[in-house]
Amino acid sequence: MVMLAWVLPMPAGVLATGAVVVALIGWARAVLRDHTPAQALAGTAAGAAATAATLVLML
Repeated sequence: MVMLAWVLPMPAGVLATGAVVVALIGWARAVLRDHTPAQALAGTAAGAAATAATLVLML
């Protein structure tokens, strides 16, 4: 959702909410010991990279 801000106009509140949700999911995965903090960060980076690549290919 945050990556879409580059191409689609969205209210700042929507973007902030998306960023908070992503951060909370990463935090929860680490706290539940499903992933290490490094894995959660890597997943976030991979998701952002996949979104950016998709946008580049589609636009």
